[in-house]
Amino acid sequence: MSGQSDERVSSAKDPSTGLQVFSLYGETLRPTDEMLKGVDTLVFDIQDAGVRFYTYTVTMAYCMEEAAKRNIAFYVLDRPNPIGGEIVEGPVSRSRQDKLRCVFSDSGAVTD
Repeated sequence: MSGQSDERVSSAKDPSTGLQVFSLYGETLRPTDEMLKGVDTLVFDIQDAGVRFYTYTVTMAYCMEEAAKRNIAFYVLDRPNPIGGEIVEGPVSRSRQDKLRCVFSDSGAVTD
């Protein structure tokens, strides 16, 4: 699976295994009933890029919500921040328009 910057990614079959791979960066941003049919556990392997403008954490939040609705176990595989993570700097986005990078509102509730 691969994609280009700022392009939607289509769902497809993995050529090596023949397994269906569902994209959450295309027509849908959340797992659907069809995608989760027969699933008892979701594993989210998050690759931290060391920057907060990536969409990974929002996709993870959406997946966690959908798993919780269906009583599906959810595990997160994480790694240390590759650029250290000791210093937090830069402006904080308060845009509710930017749903793929700013999923949590000021109240802490997930917005959609």
